[in-house]
Amino acid sequence: MNFSSTLFKSILLSSALTIWFASALADSAEQISPLTLMQLQAKEPALIIDIRRTDEWQADGMMPDSAGLTFFDAEGHFNATEFSEQVEKLKTHPDQPVILVCQRGNRSAKAARLLREIQPDKVIYDLAGGIDNWRRNINTTSTDSAHGR
Repeated sequence: MNFSSTLFKSILLSSALTIWFASALADSAEQISPLTLMQLQAKEPALIIDIRRTDEWQADGMMPDSAGLTFFDAEGHFNATEFSEQVEKLKTHPDQPVILVCQRGNRSAKAARLLREIQPDKVIYDLAGGIDNWRRNINTTSTDSAHGR
């Protein structure tokens, strides 16, 4: 293998890593921390949607002022288009930011990515670390089952 071939492969690998890293940053840039969420709520109230199942809401409670709207069913299936339509009905105005919450942030990250594909012009976040992270940092939930709409 000569020098130019090695250099070319190094440049290709470097470019591929740069593209992958930028993509990963773009996804993570759409996450929001519990503290940032509190700051956002003080300025421009977002629609917080807890996408967990009803049994999870009842067992662990929900964040104050959040709406319960399950994204995945018990078998892990979902309908992103239908979910998107339901989200729009819950908004108080069309440009209201949306924050998705699940237990640890995995499901909400996936749901947020899918929702962003359907609504690329909307502001959609997922809560980093989910409700577990919320509880560790903010420590307020509601176990009122009527709280989940």
